[in-house]
Amino acid sequence: MNAPSALRRIAAGVVSIALLVGTAACSDGAEPTGGLSIVVGARNNMPAPALSGAASEAIESALVSQSHLSVVVADGAPFQLDGAGALVARDENSIVQKQDRDQNRELIERALGEAQAKTEETDLLAALLLAARSLSSVDGEVTIVIVDSGLSTTGALNFAAQPELLDADPETLAAALAEAGELPDLSGVDVVFSGLGDVVAPQEPLPAAQRANLIAIWTAIVKTAAAPNVRVEEAPLSETPARGLPRVTPVVPGEGSRCVVETVVLDEGDIAFVADTAEFQDGDAALATLQPIAQRMTSQVLSATLTGTTADKGDDEGQRALSRQRAQGVADVLVELGVPVGRMTVTGVGSDFPDYDPTDLPANRAVRIQLAGVAEMEC
Repeated sequence: MNAPSALRRIAAGVVSIALLVGTAACSDGAEPTGGLSIVVGARNNMPAPALSGAASEAIESALVSQSHLSVVVADGAPFQLDGAGALVARDENSIVQKQDRDQNRELIERALGEAQAKTEETDLLAALLLAARSLSSVDGEVTIVIVDSGLSTTGALNFAAQPELLDADPETLAAALAEAGELPDLSGVDVVFSGLGDVVAPQEPLPAAQRANLIAIWTAIVKTAAAPNVRVEEAPLSETPARGLPRVTPVVPGEGSRCVVETVVLDEGDIAFVADTAEFQDGDAALATLQPIAQRMTSQVLSATLTGTTADKGDDEGQRALSRQRAQGVADVLVELGVPVGRMTVTGVGSDFPDYDPTDLPANRAVRIQLAGVAEMEC
């Protein structure tokens, strides 16, 4: 006998749980309500799907509400896994209820782990439409969680064939898709994105500016489709994808209209670190120094490449590691000040950079912040 799919196992568990609830003489719990559809890009060129942050919160809310669950795989011909149904949990007592919710949570995680693309390429717009359809008859609060890089390579939004779309104005692009009838009706549907811009080889990482615009594009798409609430989970996906999945064409971004606005060099006179560490000597002073940079990045929708540099002390590998850690420390403060993590790329080059000055070691111990505009910003 063939093993059932992960969602079929969920369905089997739901049937069993539902029967127990139906036969519990003293059960007067709330009826299942609401719906949750999880769209997963279980495919090549992106990390394996995982749930964290806002995406995980949506799952927990669905478990409490006993929501109707569906899972859609965003490959070249998106499909829904078998066995969609309500995440029923008995409420005979708190222990039984917790056990049922824990079991449902484990089954969801197993389903996501075992979901795999069947068809080459990826059509995220079509997957979004299928997810919306799967919840069309559900009453109550409805949420779609999209765990995908967002780099669609077929269908109405094809970044592989038209990489220049990565530099398009998000609202203009979303309006054009709506006019062409390519967007679902997301009225009353909350949307959570996770993993936008997260990739693995052979897909090359997007420049920070284009990754930020990719996030803005998908946000504009679901808002144009009338989604009342949109959240973007910033925590990156990092799990290794399964082997042997169908081919997905890598997206090769062009330069587009991205342009460097300014490079800010923060040396020891601006932000000082404890010797041979990535710890700030004065955290409050670092916060004050970075505040105007963060404000500018958020108000002007700028992205940034943060490059750490060091004096020529120690081996090259150690220099690169320390310089990257220091650049990451600066990026962490910028995130604390409101800059989306997706707008920043962090690297460290040690003492191997064009402006290295062997006569001015303090100036070499720096973090260089290259600010860049996106889309049609004038530079």
